[in-house]
Amino acid sequence: MDPQDQQELNKLYEKYIELLQRADGLTRQQAQAQADQVKAAGNLTTSISRLNKELSDTVFKSDYLYQSFQETTAELKKQNVLLQAGKSIFKGLTTLSSDLNYFQQGITDLTGKQLKRKGEILAKNELELTNVRNRLGEEKEINGVRQFAFKQEKLLNDLYTIGSENLTASQKKLLDQLKQEKELFDATNNALSEGLPLLKKELDISKQIYDVREDLGGMATAAAGVVSKYGGSLAQFLNVDDAIDSVKQYNQSLISDALKSKEVIEQIKNIEDQRIALLQNSLIIQKEITKLTKDLEDATNAVQITQDNNNQIQEIQNQLATQQNLTLVEKQQLQDEIKRLQDESLRVQNLANNGVNIQNELLAKQNDLLNDELNTKQQLADLDKEEDKVKQDAINSVNNLGNKFKSLGVLVKGLGTGLKKALTDPLTIITFFIDKALDANKQAVELGKSLGYGNDRAEDFRENMADIVSNSNNLNVTSANLVEAFGQLSEATGLSYEFTADQLETQIKLTKQVGLQADEAAQIQRFAVLNGKTSEETYKSFVKGLATTRNQLKVGINFKAALAEATKISGQLAANLGNNPETIAKAVVTAKAFGMTLDQVAKSGESLLNFESSIESELKAELLTGKQLNLERARAAALAGDQITLAEELNKNIGSSAEFTKMNVLQQKALAESVGMTSDELANTLRKREEAIKSGKSLAQVTAEEAAEALERQTIQDKFNQAILKLQDLIGNLVAGPLAMFIDGLSMALQIVNFITKPLQWMADLSKYIGETISGWANALGPFGILLKGIAGIAILLAGYGAYAALSWIPVVGPVLGAVAAAAVIGKGFSALSSQKADDMVSEGGYGKRTLLSPEGAIKLNDKDTVLAGTDLGGGTPNISGPSIDLTPMIAAINEVKAAVDGLMNRPVIINMDSKQVGSNLVQGSYKLA
Repeated sequence: MDPQDQQELNKLYEKYIELLQRADGLTRQQAQAQADQVKAAGNLTTSISRLNKELSDTVFKSDYLYQSFQETTAELKKQNVLLQAGKSIFKGLTTLSSDLNYFQQGITDLTGKQLKRKGEILAKNELELTNVRNRLGEEKEINGVRQFAFKQEKLLNDLYTIGSENLTASQKKLLDQLKQEKELFDATNNALSEGLPLLKKELDISKQIYDVREDLGGMATAAAGVVSKYGGSLAQFLNVDDAIDSVKQYNQSLISDALKSKEVIEQIKNIEDQRIALLQNSLIIQKEITKLTKDLEDATNAVQITQDNNNQIQEIQNQLATQQNLTLVEKQQLQDEIKRLQDESLRVQNLANNGVNIQNELLAKQNDLLNDELNTKQQLADLDKEEDKVKQDAINSVNNLGNKFKSLGVLVKGLGTGLKKALTDPLTIITFFIDKALDANKQAVELGKSLGYGNDRAEDFRENMADIVSNSNNLNVTSANLVEAFGQLSEATGLSYEFTADQLETQIKLTKQVGLQADEAAQIQRFAVLNGKTSEETYKSFVKGLATTRNQLKVGINFKAALAEATKISGQLAANLGNNPETIAKAVVTAKAFGMTLDQVAKSGESLLNFESSIESELKAELLTGKQLNLERARAAALAGDQITLAEELNKNIGSSAEFTKMNVLQQKALAESVGMTSDELANTLRKREEAIKSGKSLAQVTAEEAAEALERQTIQDKFNQAILKLQDLIGNLVAGPLAMFIDGLSMALQIVNFITKPLQWMADLSKYIGETISGWANALGPFGILLKGIAGIAILLAGYGAYAALSWIPVVGPVLGAVAAAAVIGKGFSALSSQKADDMVSEGGYGKRTLLSPEGAIKLNDKDTVLAGTDLGGGTPNISGPSIDLTPMIAAINEVKAAVDGLMNRPVIINMDSKQVGSNLVQGSYKLA
């Protein structure tokens, strides 16, 4: 035997020994002895399957329930609505018990929601069964116990008593109906008293299995969720769903093995033995009651029994006296029968003398039986609970930290298998590179449209972007993000040109990391151009201005929001600040520190420059409030466009929020108008200034570098996603450009084919025409016809060569397309040339070689027969001469073919793409690219 086969056989041998120990409680030595016999007979595999099924039947009672409900459903014969309802209910219970059985054994899976739904269905079925039982039965007291009985029991018994042969047709129909209703009632009653309680327990077990399985796989499920949510594009290669299924199967196997363990099987077998013992005790009492009942009956009929026995004894004695030919054996048998009858008479006489005692003993035994039934019922219920607990403990025993980590290991193994498959699957790799090539082509096309570039320049610019990706250390700089940044800058500036790596990378950083809107980030480029600095330097200048002023004024600002606000400053306001990013940032923070925005500061400054009304408002405010205002420096700052000084001077003159709240409405309005605000605006400004002052009390000093780092920080998830995308981009860019050009070349070739298909179709039709025409002439021309066929064949071959030549010059795919086209043209021509249609014909020789097909059937012609076919042979034209055929159409057709072939061979072909010549044919069968 092969060593590997021997190893497998040894495994089966050990498995069988283990199952024998678990199923039958054998010792190792006993099980080994039995296994040796089975192994010698070659039945190991069959015996293992049988024992596994016995174990499953012992543990999973849902399988028994399924069979039970299925049989009940099959037995019901449906006639009326009630029977139909009963059938439907039992069919539902059959399905439910089957689902639970398959779930417990790990054959199918159920979710928590589905198990909950099963419970709802079970409750509904119980209610419906109760309604059916109440309609068919009624509660009665039987032997002192209240129980349900079939309502029409008496009528059914009466019909049985009459006998089927004596019933009328309507009575037979009624009997059949009652029989079916009785079957439904009994089935329903049994289901409510026994089946449904068991099914509820199996549902509870199933729910517990689900809960433990989910708890076991909790860590693995959470890990899988993290991978799916944060794994980015890597998650698609990991087959997360398959890995989770593996975890569920593993956990299910843990639970199943626990339920089938030797300890659990022994405990359940012990409980089953106790059930049998209880039922056997009841059976013993029932047998005693049966015997006492018979004794009491015999005691009551003792006189009659004795009389009958005496009569029989007299008959036997007469037989012994009269029949002289009896053998000794026969005589002995008759003597024995007399002895038996005498003993029987003596027995019943003794019973009659002891009748009262027998009756008392019978009543006592009946009472014992009732008590025993009550005790047995309670003990059986306790045993059921004990069995449930054994199963529950077995299920819970696997729910430990060690198994949870094992489940996590199964998940990791599954994810690793998925990744390994993805990395080694040729189809996945090829698909990846083709997708990258198509993406590269799409990017080049979009860039070309924006820049007005042709194919070559667009491809070159796209390749430059690929170089930016490979040279950048920023994970967010990918080809897709660069193209997106290009579009954002083009839209924001209204200009499209080859933006530099600095511009594109900074745009990506500001949108993908800092979180600015595309138009906000694009404004950085405008300030960079005006200041002659790089985009990165301009961005850092903004951050420096924000950080420095924030530290000086000790005001809490939202760096991201303040940066976005600073980048939006434009027009005269930006010009007055020298279009200097750092100064603009300082102005924004200063305004915020004083409770204003830079736009509000500029608006107040504009109001102050209306000197006449401004001075009048200032004097009015001083008169009404009693405050000494000095807005001269504020007006000077406004005139100079010095927004920072203007904000500081306004802040000095507006006072505090406490002072403002003590003024009356007219005073508040006058003070607000003096600084170019409304009362509401000034009130809000004072409130915000107080908040800004308080916000700075707990602030630590930050450097510009620290602020920039905080703005650019990304979550681990984002970094991981971008790292995967960057890696894919770097790998994809290695072949994306060349592969995209190759695919584009194929597309170009296919486009050219569209222009050539019509002439080729024309050539194919012409080839067919030549073939059909020559074929029609050839048979009538004898030897000349054969020559004519040869000439036509040459013409067809020329047409085929013309089709090949028309396509073969196309790069890459030309020869293949040309060969296909030539084959089609030649095939069509020769097919027509070889076809034979006869109006007039002469055919010689053959027998079976030639067959004439007609409506009357197939006629085989003799090999020596000559067959003539013609129009009006021997009729109106008595003199038959040789055929006269005009060859002019044939010659013209051949000339047309030659001219068409020459035209295709010499026709110049020029290929233009994006209005630029990219290729042409030199001579037939060769080409060049521009």
